[in-house]
Amino acid sequence: MKTRLLLPLLLSALLVAHEIRAEAPDQDILLQEDSPSDKEVDEAPLPEVSSNKESDPLSEEGQSTEEDQSQSDEQTKQSLLKEADNHLASADVSGALALYNEVISLDPTHVPALYKRAIARLALGRSALEDLNQVISLEPSFTKAYLQRAKVHARNGAWEKSREDITLFQDHSSGSLAQEESVFLEELTEAEEAMRRGRKAIEEAQWARAIEALTLAQKTASESAAPRAMRARAHLALGDVDSAVGDFSRAASLDPSTISYQLSAASLSLYLQYSPGLALARVKQCLHSDPEHKECKALFRRIKRIDKDLKAAEADASSKRWAQVTRKLVGPAGKPEEGLYSQVQDATNSLIQDLGIQNSFSSDPKIPRRLEGTLASTICTAYANLKLPEKTLKWCAITLDSFPEDLDALIYQGDAHLLKENVEEAESSFKKASQAPGGSQDRRVQERLNRVARLIRASSRKDYYKVLGVSRDASPREIKKAFRKLAQQWHPDKYRGDLSKEEVEKKMASINEAYAVLSDEKQREMFDAGQDPNDPTGGASGFSGHGGHPFGGDGDPMRFFFQGGGGGGGGGGGFPFGAGGGNFKFQF
Repeated sequence: MKTRLLLPLLLSALLVAHEIRAEAPDQDILLQEDSPSDKEVDEAPLPEVSSNKESDPLSEEGQSTEEDQSQSDEQTKQSLLKEADNHLASADVSGALALYNEVISLDPTHVPALYKRAIARLALGRSALEDLNQVISLEPSFTKAYLQRAKVHARNGAWEKSREDITLFQDHSSGSLAQEESVFLEELTEAEEAMRRGRKAIEEAQWARAIEALTLAQKTASESAAPRAMRARAHLALGDVDSAVGDFSRAASLDPSTISYQLSAASLSLYLQYSPGLALARVKQCLHSDPEHKECKALFRRIKRIDKDLKAAEADASSKRWAQVTRKLVGPAGKPEEGLYSQVQDATNSLIQDLGIQNSFSSDPKIPRRLEGTLASTICTAYANLKLPEKTLKWCAITLDSFPEDLDALIYQGDAHLLKENVEEAESSFKKASQAPGGSQDRRVQERLNRVARLIRASSRKDYYKVLGVSRDASPREIKKAFRKLAQQWHPDKYRGDLSKEEVEKKMASINEAYAVLSDEKQREMFDAGQDPNDPTGGASGFSGHGGHPFGGDGDPMRFFFQGGGGGGGGGGGFPFGAGGGNFKFQF
């Protein structure tokens, strides 16, 4: 990557060296023919000074020493200049720059060295405006300096100054340089027009058009923060947070005095991108520019606090203190504003509003809010382990808004759907989990897909939970209570309805059958796994030893009722939502 970026600079340096040798092969001086060279200045005759005094031998000796020193300095400068040009010709721009610096330290007004140093600095991506200003000040007729300064102004987005230098250049130039100037003027006009189109597109919320125009303007105004900052807003409006952060960060480095660029980059890194390390680094740059900046200090403290609170919640999760996790992140009951999630959500909404693109965010579900998503992921896990499927579904959905392929969130979502008897929704979640990274190799996913398949096959068979009117996560006590109530209603001796005795006995038999399965831990686990213990084709009879009679050996439909409900049903097999889960288990 670095080699690819450096190549144009090296090619530029080689062209400059070739230009230097072509125009001034003997003296390496990039001045017009009518401009005085260093040698011409040194060899010009000194004006005669009349004197009535006799010549002083000591004075003549001192003058001779000064002339010798001057000649020595000139030879040193010419030698350094020639060596620097050789470095430039061999693409060693840094080496050339060091030698040009030496020449200028000997002679701060050395126009050729100043100009060549400016070219070397430009090749290295450094500022050269000061050198070019000095060249023009010392040698106003040096036309190439105007052209180079016009290009520097264009890179900085200073369109008017660039055009002023082009005008000065045109006043002095002639010959082959006209073509170069014409090409640059065309690029300048195109960049100005692109910048205008970009601003208009931003005003009209035409984000894709804005990005296209501002990218074109930025190619010429490569050292200007303005097109990058404007383009960042457009990227953000389209949900491309990473590109927006990149543009704001580059704008901040180009213009450190505009604190808003640094704050935007840091805030987006924290709330939308959730890169706390990068956010902290950027806010530190902000404080470096202005140690007392109020907003920078506030953001620095906020980053530290969020990091501390999130680590505390993660520690609770590692110790399976799930209630503490929800208290920290969601807030106490009835006080969500005290939870970290609500505070982060408010800060994120404020950031979006401050950037002036809140409408785009609210209408585009693809916008990532990754800090909120990270918090929601931990909350989703906590509610799954607290056996609260409704809240699990809510927080897993929030997690998946930011991380659509979060494997654990998809698994927890599917498990919660199963507890609510939404088998099709559960199957959809588990299929998405199998397609997520790592999902096809995760045995939890395959186990759940197999169970869902069995449940779908079993859906045409009896549903003992529906017979008793209880949910799949009903406790043994709830199952017994439901059975007692139904038995009192449908006992043949107590029934007071229009059904025949045979119909009532059939109804009571189905109630007794359902209770027999659900009150027995092993049979209930089999049923929850998609196998009916009373279906011979399912590989289990469930009532062996009683002649297959649904009411047991004596055929009494009230046997379970008068025995106090029998069974003694189990509870779950480790399923985080309670007894109805059978063999479902979460893996951490």
